[in-house]
Amino acid sequence: MYLQETNLKILELLKRFKYLSSSQLIKLGVASSQPATSRILQRFYKNKDGIIKSPLVNKLTFQPHPTRGKLENLYCLNKRGALFLSEYLNKDLSEIEYVKGSGFFAKDYFHRVTQIDYHINLYLQSQREGFTIDFFYNYFDKTGSNNSNSNQRLEAKTKIVYEDGSFFIPDGIYQITKELDNKQIQNYLFVLEVHKGNDTKRAVETIEKNIKCLVDGSLSKKFDYRYSHKVVVVFDDEKIKEAVLKRLYRFEWWGEFKDFFEFKGVFKILCQPDIIRK
Repeated sequence: MYLQETNLKILELLKRFKYLSSSQLIKLGVASSQPATSRILQRFYKNKDGIIKSPLVNKLTFQPHPTRGKLENLYCLNKRGALFLSEYLNKDLSEIEYVKGSGFFAKDYFHRVTQIDYHINLYLQSQREGFTIDFFYNYFDKTGSNNSNSNQRLEAKTKIVYEDGSFFIPDGIYQITKELDNKQIQNYLFVLEVHKGNDTKRAVETIEKNIKCLVDGSLSKKFDYRYSHKVVVVFDDEKIKEAVLKRLYRFEWWGEFKDFFEFKGVFKILCQPDIIRK
């Protein structure tokens, strides 16, 4: 099968980000306008011979939101696309991550899109500033198998098991590597939490789970990281962010842990964790 260069680029981007909308593809430089992006995407589904019966990319559509109206379609790599990409890149299929099944729920739309936006901004910053994203795991990335006979059951890649045997699943875990001014190479490990809505109690509970992880070092052990990681919490409402901080400062223990956290508004996530710039 022949694909134009822009369509090949989309396949590689879907491998990296899992799901992408037209506006996100524009942000990533695939095209400069919505009509141009639509024409490029249409090539996956129709060519000069007519409808393509087995496209390489799945299109996810959603019912209009009660208050936000029409939602953008999202696109993801399927197994056929992964097979094509593995041959094109000369890699084993196991190295090509693609979406298996239909585990995307409409109620998760805004949370998942915000997380992908964060990943895109981090990726674009890495291109500008020359650091490397070693990995970026999302709560919707799975490892293991659904097969009941498998020794490793299907679970989130971000699952963290505490020393006491309990666990939690942060929204994201990622690591970046950069060269410092003294030419030394340093890597940094982060947890990402995306908070949607106005439930400040739930946000504080999530922060407490991350503090427990910092205390027992379970994340550092899982990724063989010698230092303490940092937690980035992204809010979609500046007032909720301030309300959560106000609640945290009422606790005596917060002063001991606040330097391990960074709080951001969703419209300010182009400014990535300060530690990257050090």
